[in-house]
Amino acid sequence: MVEHWTRLRDEQDLLMGKRGVTRLGFALLLKYYTCFGRFPRGRSESPDEAVEHVARQARVPAAVLGVDYPDTLNTQRNLALWQKTQRRYRHAAK
Repeated sequence: MVEHWTRLRDEQDLLMGKRGVTRLGFALLLKYYTCFGRFPRGRSESPDEAVEHVARQARVPAAVLGVDYPDTLNTQRNLALWQKTQRRYRHAAK
């Protein structure tokens, strides 16, 4: 689990400026997408251990993440955030 759910150094910069549930939610979406190539359909798809692990890294209590995650986040918004993330990765690699 630690291998797949630990944020990489370059991913930490993507969380700058995000706080609370937004920070945790974005971090989980990023790691879930990295692991599985898609966004989770519901909270049950993110293992509790992974949520706790990512929450510790993000320095946000896992309890702030509601049971309706990621349903509260618009799928189109998720896609836009991921595309923005990809552009940042490509730009930073140059």
